Amino acid sequence: MVFCKGNLKSVGLLLGGLKHFGMASSLEANRGKSEIFVANMEDGGIEQICQVSGFQKGKWPFKYLGTPICNRKISRSDCELRVHKMTVRIRGWQTRHISFAGRLQLVNSMLISICTYWMQIMILPFAALKELSSICREFLWEGHLHVSKPGYVNWETACKHKTKGGLGIRDLYLWNMLAVGKLVCQIEEKKDSLWVKWVHSIYIKDQNWWDYKPSILASWV
Repeated sequence: MVFCKGNLKSVGLLLGGLKHFGMASSLEANRGKSEIFVANMEDGGIEQICQVSGFQKGKWPFKYLGTPICNRKISRSDCELRVHKMTVRIRGWQTRHISFAGRLQLVNSMLISICTYWMQIMILPFAALKELSSICREFLWEGHLHVSKPGYVNWETACKHKTKGGLGIRDLYLWNMLAVGKLVCQIEEKKDSLWVKWVHSIYIKDQNWWDYKPSILASWV
């Protein structure tokens, strides 16, 4: 996947980097599977880049490793795939007459894990987290979807630790914040990884991380 922004000079540097990488690793980018994504460039320049590189121009938004990549804040509709995967799983379970204890285990080990990967990368919209929690709640109490009656206990209580009278279910909103918080710690500690070095080099630079305020040109992520 190739990302280009700015003038043709920066594009040439990027293509040169791909060439050096290929020489060093004996690996080459598959032009049939690779695309170029551009910003702030005229159509003539884009066509020239495509001709020189052999890559096709990609369209926003797209997915990378199953995660939506877009130039705007992620919306509830972008999370529809997570919702669909949950409902498909439940439809396969709801005919098996699974016990309450079994449904609780499936909620913790299977349903919540469907959205765990996304929740460690970015903060999901509150509407999406609310819908995902609602699906888990309906399956836990009744064993199927589209349940109109309320649960036996408050969902916030069910999400508490077992030692505090709950069922040990993850609170998706809280867990999402904590998972993304790990990324904050890695940036603050200047962890020896490429993406942390990139964040400090491009955005934070010599500023104090806790006082840093992103500019309007920064990515929403």
